[in-house]
Amino acid sequence: MGLDHFLDTETMAGYAAYKWLRARTVFVLDSGVVLVAAGLSIGLGVGPAVGGLAIALFLLVAAITMYDFWAVGDEDAQTELVQFLKNVYGAGDALAFVAFSGVSWPYALNVGVLEQEPRSTPSHWLGRQRVLPSPRGADWHPPGVEWQSPAGVCSR
Repeated sequence: MGLDHFLDTETMAGYAAYKWLRARTVFVLDSGVVLVAAGLSIGLGVGPAVGGLAIALFLLVAAITMYDFWAVGDEDAQTELVQFLKNVYGAGDALAFVAFSGVSWPYALNVGVLEQEPRSTPSHWLGRQRVLPSPRGADWHPPGVEWQSPAGVCSR
């Protein structure tokens, strides 16, 4: 997506001219830099929250300025609506990277990643059963079921 801004600059600048944007070549190249840098930041784990926010912001701004389905004729409205919605759900995907930016992945450099403390990690992520409050009291558990106590995993 970002590399296309460099490989097909003239076509994208032509579409920007069609949408009445000024300094279209500059905008196409600048947005390509933002997209490539943000993609690398997510892929390498170097400030993935900032990269996700940059992509989400770009996609939302591009959706509103470039794919204005409400302002075009009936023959182009469907195509513009589809492109608009693709940008909106792409922004949602980018925000998912922001939500999970505290999680590291194996090939990431993990610069700017806030490590979560083990207490804030839900127990089902760690493969353990969660302790649910029992209506019969804290000491009662069904026979043959494992549960987690402060001392560790117990069974009856």
